[in-house]
Amino acid sequence: MFKYDPEKVPDIKLEREWPLEDKTINQVYRAGNWSFETSEEANLEYAEEAIYAWIAWHDFLSANKKLLNND
Repeated sequence: MFKYDPEKVPDIKLEREWPLEDKTINQVYRAGNWSFETSEEANLEYAEEAIYAWIAWHDFLSANKKLLNND
């Protein structure tokens, strides 16, 4: 089962930004090796759904190491 470790949480840093056709500003933020765009991913409900999906995938992989030959 996934265990949260706050020491592994990367800092969030603004990487770049640019204006969109609708006059809003799109921003790309980097968190470790991952990036997030405000025009697509700046939604708390979406982020929470994604977090739980990744936890489910982590736990599935952990529980099925032998089945998936990942041991």
